[in-house]
Amino acid sequence: GSFLNSAGLYLPAIGFATLYGPVVAGWFALAERMVKLPLTLIGNSAAQVYMGEAAAKARQAPGGMRALFKSFAIKLSVFGLLPAVVFFSGGPVIFGAVFGPDWATAGTIAKWLSLASAVRLVASPLSQTLSLMERQGIQVLWEGSRVACIGAVFWLAHSYGWEPVTCVLSYSLVMMASYLTIIALSWFALPAWTAGRGRNQPSALETT
Repeated sequence: GSFLNSAGLYLPAIGFATLYGPVVAGWFALAERMVKLPLTLIGNSAAQVYMGEAAAKARQAPGGMRALFKSFAIKLSVFGLLPAVVFFSGGPVIFGAVFGPDWATAGTIAKWLSLASAVRLVASPLSQTLSLMERQGIQVLWEGSRVACIGAVFWLAHSYGWEPVTCVLSYSLVMMASYLTIIALSWFALPAWTAGRGRNQPSALETT
């Protein structure tokens, strides 16, 4: 799972550099770094808080897991929406003013990447639910499908001669769908697990 996760993180940069050259790859790298700032500042801390509260719920009141999940999803959606609105509405202007006119295209790339980044801010902490429930197999399958979808985007871009911005938009839409999928998988896996806990079946949390 860790290997597939790393592959999914680094494959886009390699793909843009291979298809479009170092200039476009540089635009993409800068745009990606900027839109990931909220994830770095908020997402990592939120993941730690969520795992702590979710582990406590799992031991004491597993029936409340879905309410906790929903509460975090709503709060993270608000935090993810705010920077997405900023980048989407003024990405080229902001990048052009801060980094110079040569980097305005990076702002356009950030505009589209911000859509996926907003969903990722929600998905990243909540996907830890699968690890807590010992459903790492689902996580691995999802990681593998995400890498395959990223590869498919760049294969299509190469086959049909897409422009860089078209490739970025397609990549962002695929990532949005991927993150929404892992959120759904985590959500719908909860009832079966809490039902099992309701029959007093011990979990790994109780046996360690």
